[in-house]
Amino acid sequence: MKVCPNCGTQLTSETKFCVKCGTDVTNVEVKDQEQGATKENILEQEQPEKQASSDDNNQQFQQQAPQQSQASAQPSSFSVGARSYWQWLVNSWKAPFKVQDVNKYFGLGTLIGENVIFVLSVYIIVRGFIRKASDAANSFVEAFGGESSTASYMNLSPAFFIKMLIFLLLASFLLAGAAYLIKRTFYESKEDFLTFLNRVANYTNLNVIFNVVIFLFAFLSTSIAGVSLIFIIISLIMSMWSLGLYTSVLATNLPVKHDRIYGVFLLTIVNAIIIAVIMYLGGGALFSEISSMFEDIF
Repeated sequence: MKVCPNCGTQLTSETKFCVKCGTDVTNVEVKDQEQGATKENILEQEQPEKQASSDDNNQQFQQQAPQQSQASAQPSSFSVGARSYWQWLVNSWKAPFKVQDVNKYFGLGTLIGENVIFVLSVYIIVRGFIRKASDAANSFVEAFGGESSTASYMNLSPAFFIKMLIFLLLASFLLAGAAYLIKRTFYESKEDFLTFLNRVANYTNLNVIFNVVIFLFAFLSTSIAGVSLIFIIISLIMSMWSLGLYTSVLATNLPVKHDRIYGVFLLTIVNAIIIAVIMYLGGGALFSEISSMFEDIF
C-alpha cells in the first residue's frame, strides 16, 4: 500500500493519481519505494557486519583465554631449576662418566652443599660426644659428693662449625683449582672453571648420597659402632673425590701438550701439599676449639 502525500489516502501500488484529490503520486511512490529499498539494503548489510564483528570478538576471546590459562599454568623458574638439578643428579648416579651439559652453577652449588652437610654432621656428632662426656663427668662428681653442672655442653660455640666449613671449602676449591690448572697446562683445553667443577661433580655426585647418610646417622646414633660406620663413609667420600679429580685430568680426548702421566704425578704432589697445609692450619684451630670445650667440662 501507498499513501497520497496530499490527503493521506491509501492507494495501491499501481495507482498513478489519487482517487480522492487527483494528485499525481507517481514520483512520490517511486521515491518512497527507493528509500524503503535502500533502508532494507542497509539493514541487510549491517546485520552481517554486526554478526562478523561479534564472531571476531568471540574468536579473540577464545584465543586469549587459552593463552591466559597457559601463562598461569607455567611453572616458576625455581621449580624448573630444581627439576633440572634433580634430573642431573639422577643421571649422574646412573652414569657418572657421562658428563651432562647443564647449568654451570650446579657443580659449585653441589660442592658447597656437600661441605655444609658434612660439617653439620660432624658438628652434631661432636656435640653428642661432648654431651656424653659431660654426663659422665657429672656422674663422677656426684659420686664424690660434688655439684654437677649441665651448662658446659649447652654452650658449645658455633665457631667450630664455621671454622671447619671454611677450611673444608678452602681445601675443596684449592684441590679442584689445582686439577683445573694442570688440565689447562697439559691439554689444549679452553674449559672455564665452573664448567670444570660441573665435570668433577658429575663424576663424584655419589658423595651427595654418602653425605645424606652421614647426616642421618649423626642424629640416630652416637655410639662407637655408629661413628665407625661414619668414618668408613668419610673414607668413601675422600676416595670418590680423589677419583673424580684424577678422572677429570685423565679422561679426555683433547690434544695433549705434555705426557698426561706427568700431569697426574704433579697433581698428586700438589694435592699432598694442599692437604698437609690445610690440616696444619685447620687441624690446629679445630683442636684448640675442642680442647677448650673439654676444659670447660672438667
